[in-house]
Amino acid sequence: MVKRRAKKADNIATIGNHCFRGTGITNYLENGGRRKITRGEVERITILG
Repeated sequence: MVKRRAKKADNIATIGNHCFRGTGITNYLENGGRRKITRGEVERITILG
């Protein structure tokens, strides 16, 4: 879905659903999120995904 919508918007950059993962973690940390929790979430996502 992400790639299809990027193509319709004439976005020539490589994009996929994992782009949002890094952005989400960055926003979480910039807004006072704790790194320890972030690391645990990344491990959980990796195991499930």
